[in-house]
Amino acid sequence: EALAALRRGDGTLPSVRIAAAEVLFHGRPLLHLLMLARRGRKSWVAWLTALIVDQASIALLMPGLRPRPKSRAAALELAEVKRRRNL
Repeated sequence: EALAALRRGDGTLPSVRIAAAEVLFHGRPLLHLLMLARRGRKSWVAWLTALIVDQASIALLMPGLRPRPKSRAAALELAEVKRRRNL
């Protein structure tokens, strides 16, 4: 559905900002695990790093979203941002 929305022009066009947000979001668990392995399970640094990376990914993503109003793509994109904020 998301690819069909992009073909119709409903969704936000890809950009470097959105790509960076996606890399941060999907790389966060790996970074968290690496920090846990390096600093130990009782260290708060891994948790703080994960929180900072998560907030940075949302901060990069939000200004980059420009879907056509009242479209299915707009609803999907905004629902995804809301889901990420609640993680």
